[in-house]
Amino acid sequence: KWIEIFTENVAYRGQSLLKRAAVNVLVKHLEASQIQTLREEFEKIDTDHSGFLEVEELHQAIKESNMNRASKKS
Repeated sequence: KWIEIFTENVAYRGQSLLKRAAVNVLVKHLEASQIQTLREEFEKIDTDHSGFLEVEELHQAIKESNMNRASKKS
């Protein structure tokens, strides 16, 4: 049980570092209006308002986007 808790904690910390790195890149390379646009799009996809994107939410967003139609043509 201890190993499972340790492994989960390490995975969580890794995700946290990845999230911080991603936010850092956004802040350094995007303008405020671009960040706001990304936030608005994220909030549209995050239908349960959890602050996280679930697989089903991503699936639905792709299904409703042009990306799904474009991949079928290839």
